Amino acid sequence: MKRSTVETYLKDDCLCIHCTVGVVQTRVEEGKRCVIPVPPSDMIQNLKSLFESGVGSDITFQVCNEFFKAHKWILAAQSLVFRAQFFGLVGNLDMKTIVIEEFDPFAFKAMLLFLYSDELPEAHELSDSDTVCTSTALMQHLLAAADRFDLARLKLMCEKILERL
Repeated sequence: MKRSTVETYLKDDCLCIHCTVGVVQTRVEEGKRCVIPVPPSDMIQNLKSLFESGVGSDITFQVCNEFFKAHKWILAAQSLVFRAQFFGLVGNLDMKTIVIEEFDPFAFKAMLLFLYSDELPEAHELSDSDTVCTSTALMQHLLAAADRFDLARLKLMCEKILERL
């Protein structure tokens, strides 16, 4: 716009603007609230399934004549001992198999299941026998494994169970 055009609207160097403002009142009705169901977390079940299937495993433990496939990063996340063994300064990234001689296979499997789920496994997850998980011997072996791999929570859980047996 040219200055000369605007100056025609000025009177005593003032510009007056007249406008009409209208207010529209509308009533907004609340719609039905949508309820989106959020299922409970299935992360523990997924991790246990990963352990049981062995998919993506990068380490195998030989305990007596039993072989257990596992994932280094899951074990390292739960145990400082495994973290140092796999990823520490003296750790061996190329390690594929570890022979474990000092532990019972049931106890070692129970410890691995604990590392994947943060809970003690049910008896049927360890063997076909229903008595294996409640036996004093298993809890003692599991306590020793928890101590060896610096698993404080598992240690306390084993001690609590042994206290009641």
